[in-house]
Amino acid sequence: LSDDGWFRTGDLGFLDGDGYLHIVGRANTMLVTEGGKNVAPETVEEAYLAAPEIREIAVLQKDRRLVALIVPEPRHAGEGEAMRQAIDRAVRERSSTLPSYQRISGYAITGEAIPRTRIGKPQRHLLADRYERAKQSPSAADAVAAEPIDVAQMSAEDQDLLRDPAARKVWQWLAERYGHRRLTPDSRPELDL
Repeated sequence: LSDDGWFRTGDLGFLDGDGYLHIVGRANTMLVTEGGKNVAPETVEEAYLAAPEIREIAVLQKDRRLVALIVPEPRHAGEGEAMRQAIDRAVRERSSTLPSYQRISGYAITGEAIPRTRIGKPQRHLLADRYERAKQSPSAADAVAAEPIDVAQMSAEDQDLLRDPAARKVWQWLAERYGHRRLTPDSRPELDL
């Protein structure tokens, strides 16, 4: 407990005019830009997720600049060069709504789902490696986007799900039936396939 009676959880927040507490992020995920500004990655991610072309995004820091790992939404972004142009346009449009210190200065497109914790938060300690891999092979997004995700590339939670024989059978059937399409455990058959 702090001297003024607060329990130190590591959460960041503020009290509004009505006395309600709003949680905005965690102290241990705060990024400090090259200009010295503190940025909560969740705030930046939320702003870019407003673009329908972006299915998932995770913000990280590279050389004290904000960069992002982006998973495109194929229904809105398309494939190949059209996808890259759609993502670039979406990033520019969303960036124009943010203060300069919250804008991403670069991004990498990936077909792999963002690794997440059990409560759905990005596993930030894994992002730098994923970002570098996506940057080194820009065509990987196209290749992955056209086929089901490999089980070894799935999150631990999704791999646990596939240990159930019924879930494994369904996954195998879907992978055979839609082998030419982007398929992940969170694919929605009625919309994505």
